[in-house]
Amino acid sequence: MVREVIEGLSELQIRRPWVPLFGVAVVTCILGLFASRLELRTRYDALLPDSQPSVQELHRVEARTFSIAGSSLVIAGVAIVLIAASARSIVGFFIGTAVAGAGFGGGFQGGLRTIVPLAGPTERAGVISVAYIICYLAMGLPAILAGFLVVHGTVLHTAQEFGGAVIVLAALTLAGMTLTAVRTRARRPAACPATR
Repeated sequence: MVREVIEGLSELQIRRPWVPLFGVAVVTCILGLFASRLELRTRYDALLPDSQPSVQELHRVEARTFSIAGSSLVIAGVAIVLIAASARSIVGFFIGTAVAGAGFGGGFQGGLRTIVPLAGPTERAGVISVAYIICYLAMGLPAILAGFLVVHGTVLHTAQEFGGAVIVLAALTLAGMTLTAVRTRARRPAACPATR
């Protein structure tokens, strides 16, 4: 069913290329009208107001929890993508991509929440900038490498190697975060029993 829809859209684009262009132009105009009504709020406290219950709950979650959950979701999501690619399942591919994306977002949130408090107030912008640069390089350089490798094999084989490397790296991160959590709990002094 999905394949038939995609083939139909491809044929439409080849036979009548103006139809998709017209559709894109209409959607762009409609979204442009909505975008003209948006307000720009650049203050941090306006973006995430502490009065919101969802923000209050977010503050209660430890950074380590975000990192562990993020790594787990990346492993699961990439595994789903690889299975879906081998089975040629478009729906499975998008589901796996969504799961892996949620994992990357959680891992990124956990990483930022771990390193930002360690920086001084005047150093935080630089620390966050470096974190973004590292993330972009971590996503971009392997994709460029995969582009070179696909010439020597198939797209599926390159995706499997790329996905396997991502799973290994996420598993190493998960193991490191879990070991750190265990060591931190072991170092905490035991609570003194209440005396009467």
